[in-house]
Amino acid sequence: MKIFSILVLCGFFMQLAGCGSAEPEKEVSEEIPSIVRKWKLQTHENKSAGGDKLDLASQPTNIILSVRPEGYFVIYDTFTDPRFKTAGLNRIQQRSKGQWKQEGDKLTLHHTLGDSSYSEELYITRLNKNTLVTKGKDEKSLIYKTYGGY
Repeated sequence: MKIFSILVLCGFFMQLAGCGSAEPEKEVSEEIPSIVRKWKLQTHENKSAGGDKLDLASQPTNIILSVRPEGYFVIYDTFTDPRFKTAGLNRIQQRSKGQWKQEGDKLTLHHTLGDSSYSEELYITRLNKNTLVTKGKDEKSLIYKTYGGY
């Protein structure tokens, strides 16, 4: 009799587990762009100081911001001009490294340079899979940096 009651209870629970909607729930796959990747600096614009805008496409180096998923970043130059290689310079020259944190549209970069460190707070004004535009926190300077996917 005990075995029969156990079998009935098991059958009851299995039937309950099988009950539910006939259609599986649809997952919302709205892809949120991620800041994690390598970004190439394309323009550096200071809108408060007479509109100085540096277009970096014709420069002999690329400035790369590499944002890693584990919370670290590296900013470095890669030389594109072959004359730098013949001069004996390494192709990659590190500018800065550290940890990053994103909270909504606020991006904080905690730079470490040798024995010193500092924090840089930026606001993300545009982010999609190909473009990252940041604005400096200081309202007086209004520095915008535009990065493209690399």
